[in-house]
Amino acid sequence: MQNEKTGMLQFFEKVKVCFEGTDSYQPVEWIKNKMPPSDYNGIEIKRPFTNADKGKFIVKIILDLECSPRRFTLSPQLASILGI
Repeated sequence: MQNEKTGMLQFFEKVKVCFEGTDSYQPVEWIKNKMPPSDYNGIEIKRPFTNADKGKFIVKIILDLECSPRRFTLSPQLASILGI
């Protein structure tokens, strides 16, 4: 296992980037593919900035860790209520 390359994204189930304080940009979300691991080692998000984007805004990055097996599960009753 020492010779195996571990990519950054291997540790995350989902990565979401939100742009708070502006209506110009919609959130961007990456969800891990359940297929065999790929060679991707990062995520690049590019957004063009224009003169209309002079105001300040916050970029929020949400990292959901991959937990396998999942640490928590829903009871059948709660899953039924939530429709999961």
